Amino acid sequence: LPDGLAPSFLNKPIIKQDAKTATVQIDIAADPNPSLFWVKDGKDLMNVDKYITRIDRKGGNKYSIFLDIKNLASSDSGLYKCIISNEVGTAVANVAIKIAGDKASLEQTDKLAPSLEKAKVTKDAKQKSIKFEYRCKGKQEPKVTWRKSKTEIKDTPNKYKISKKKETDDTYVFTLDVLNATPADGGVYKILAKNDAGDAHALINLNVDAEAQPPYIDLLDFGFLNELNFYREELEPSETPQKKPVVEQPKILEAPIPTIAAPLEYNADDRDRLIPTIQTDEPLYEEAGPRRASTA
Repeated sequence: LPDGLAPSFLNKPIIKQDAKTATVQIDIAADPNPSLFWVKDGKDLMNVDKYITRIDRKGGNKYSIFLDIKNLASSDSGLYKCIISNEVGTAVANVAIKIAGDKASLEQTDKLAPSLEKAKVTKDAKQKSIKFEYRCKGKQEPKVTWRKSKTEIKDTPNKYKISKKKETDDTYVFTLDVLNATPADGGVYKILAKNDAGDAHALINLNVDAEAQPPYIDLLDFGFLNELNFYREELEPSETPQKKPVVEQPKILEAPIPTIAAPLEYNADDRDRLIPTIQTDEPLYEEAGPRRASTA
């Protein structure tokens, strides 16, 4: 659903008369632009010579709605319904008109059709609850019904809580709490407020995201280990969302500490101990000093 304001009535209908033409005016608020229908005694009123309907924008999300009734006659007495609607909701005002002679007047002027302000939505992550709160004006006190899709919502332990509070003589606050919200609680919710002067309903779309699924963590040991150790641990979701899951660290198998050994002792054989000799042509003298080699 688009973000916006369901149509609502800003005041009671008023009627003005000029000769034999009576004009009914109602001021409203709506966003986005509303569509307009008038009904008399259950039959749609079309823009013909007898009836003319129009809607004038006053600025922002404010509008004035008009119904002109021409050539007044006693047969024009009756219950008229003004229906305004947009993508966010609908409002209906009951306008009782009485024609006496050539004079038109409104009946039930002491009543005001319900009008709903924009919803206030509050989420409580700790309690897993979602609250819809609507401020509603109406005289007499409106009767309120909550629905999800086409099913009426009743007070239900651990699921729905419905309440109301009176702020002033004509203003009330109606509240719906969705408790222990899950994705199954998502959908379109509707509030319907009704009294003798008319009714109003507003729609709100609720999306409840599923909690994040617990991840799987794969842990592999390093390549220098002799064995490949594989650990797979599934994290269980925490019972309390605000606490992070604790992952137990895997135990890595200890590799033996490498040692450096001294080199093996080298065993030399007798050939390693031979002393090279120099061949000469001169006789050897043990005590005659250094030996000399012959030169060519």
